[in-house]
Amino acid sequence: MNLVRSYLPGFVPKEETDIPPAALDSLKSVGFPVWTNVTAGKQLLPVSVGRFISNVGILNEIMDAPEFRKLFPTVGAFVLLMFRNFYEEIALQNFGTMDLSADQVTWTIGTVFIAVGYLLRRERFDLGKGRANAELLEVLRMIRSHQTKKIMPKEMKNILEYLGIHVPDAESLRIFEWRAKRKGQL
Repeated sequence: MNLVRSYLPGFVPKEETDIPPAALDSLKSVGFPVWTNVTAGKQLLPVSVGRFISNVGILNEIMDAPEFRKLFPTVGAFVLLMFRNFYEEIALQNFGTMDLSADQVTWTIGTVFIAVGYLLRRERFDLGKGRANAELLEVLRMIRSHQTKKIMPKEMKNILEYLGIHVPDAESLRIFEWRAKRKGQL
């Protein structure tokens, strides 16, 4: 308990919190372990616990409002559109694909929140040096997944030129592939 208190100081001080019955019902309905000594009404609880239960009550009140039910789909669609556009842009720019690993998804979501923070502060947010060449990455993934023996950079350059994708030279292609592998794009 002392270790928890050292990391979460909000559990140490207590304050009186008014707990609405709807908040406790909501917590119980999702299987959240509600403490046995917590009941509706005024309670002396640790600050963090009291605020958490109070926030659940506030959200219940907001969601029960008929205006919110009418407005939520429109506002939710707008917010989802904004976040989705940011997510897709950041994922394609940094990884060249939307098929991401769990770590890449987590990183991309964090970067989306950073971008939204910059947007809300009306500051400029730079997404990076430039877009990943998604087409070239996808073709390289396809070729590498079906190769029976290792294709050398000069041979790969000839294959790409045959497909209509311009690559300056074999060494540039080798470096591009090496960097893409290092970034987890290939």
